[in-house]
Amino acid sequence: LAELVSRLSGTDKPRSKAEVLEACHALFREWNQVVQELEVQVAVSSRKSMHEWAARIASESGGTLEAAKSAARLICFKDNWKYAEVWTPIDGVMRLTAEVSNRPRANLRDSPWRAFWDGSLGYSFSRGQGMIGSTWMQMRPQWIPSAPESTIFLRAPLAKECGVSSCFAVVLMIDGEPAGILAFYDENQRGKPAESIELADFLTGALGNALTDVSSRLLPPVSSMEDVETNGSYVSES
Repeated sequence: LAELVSRLSGTDKPRSKAEVLEACHALFREWNQVVQELEVQVAVSSRKSMHEWAARIASESGGTLEAAKSAARLICFKDNWKYAEVWTPIDGVMRLTAEVSNRPRANLRDSPWRAFWDGSLGYSFSRGQGMIGSTWMQMRPQWIPSAPESTIFLRAPLAKECGVSSCFAVVLMIDGEPAGILAFYDENQRGKPAESIELADFLTGALGNALTDVSSRLLPPVSSMEDVETNGSYVSES
């Protein structure tokens, strides 16, 4: 095994069991990263591929929330958005129910994104309120170049404290009704992320249609879910 690991990694032969295990883990992480990159490239290679991806996720996911997290994770990975949130309508307002990241969770736990998640849990947004509520009311993507400087982004002080900069949000529609908002964030200020917005808008549309098609085999809609996670044309806002 030590010789095999050395040949595959192009490094010196491990000299102990501990070094062999460490090298195996490093190879696994590297290969897993390559596999993820290939899966993402295949999934977004064409509109047909995105529809096929959405149909598979809708069929295999444990419910609407898990499907939404899969979409958020793919978009984060594809366009290097560092962090994403899933907001769901509960009791007439949007509440934060999940987060995903393109970084290992072990790193997220002690990162500013964890602080941003913790600080955001106390927020809820009605229709038209903040970026999340505006996306919900207008039923189309919203983007904000600089969250700390925005009067629309109501978590601006938290964004400044946590180093959050550019962000955008899209709505997930299921059976003609808003089932959630997916929001994406970066610590670097970006120009208008037209390609990311187009991808997220199309992908959530495809996923919403797929979830509608298989709704009888899924958990209740997001609007009735209470299992909040504790551990992921458009309008310009400024």
